[in-house]
Amino acid sequence: MTRRTLQRIGVVAPLWMPVPPVTYGGIERHLHLLVEELVRRGHDVTLFAAGDSRTSATLQSACSRGVATLMDAGEACFYEHYLNATLALALASAPQRNWGDRVGAAIG
Repeated sequence: MTRRTLQRIGVVAPLWMPVPPVTYGGIERHLHLLVEELVRRGHDVTLFAAGDSRTSATLQSACSRGVATLMDAGEACFYEHYLNATLALALASAPQRNWGDRVGAAIG
């Protein structure tokens, strides 16, 4: 039997929709499946995504809800502001979490 090495992994998702999205399929749904499987296998995963995301990983967010929802409500104007804030959160967390090169970003 081979011994598995558990890892600390950071995943940065697009902020347009929560992970998993309510109706839309897209990358958010794929990331949800990936993150949940990594957690199920025992890895320590942090998901950087919209604040209304649902995950068994640790969730970090720079926005309370998906940016599309915030824009519809007139509460946000620029996606890039939230994207940059989320990337800054991920990069600032990397040294404390000892991620090394295991931070993945699927942003758009």
